[in-house]
Amino acid sequence: MACRHCWIAPTFEHSDRSQKALPFDLFKKIITEAKEPGLSGVKLTGGEPFIHPDIIPVLRYIRDQRLKLTIESNGTAITPHHADLIRSCP
Repeated sequence: MACRHCWIAPTFEHSDRSQKALPFDLFKKIITEAKEPGLSGVKLTGGEPFIHPDIIPVLRYIRDQRLKLTIESNGTAITPHHADLIRSCP
């Protein structure tokens, strides 16, 4: 629970504001742009991906886009609902 890489606090710049997590709309834009040249999968890592405020929409979007899902997590924040969504991804 004290991995060095989990305690790095990145910020994502957007206009004149910073955010502590990649915004869901930006995530969707990246996926849309990457699918055209052949994106077939997404790897969620972090810090801990399951504390992202939009993890449910992220998992649904990955599933709906039929993308292969790989996750690096310590597992402590995964709920049964998360597990169901993970299971529904290719």
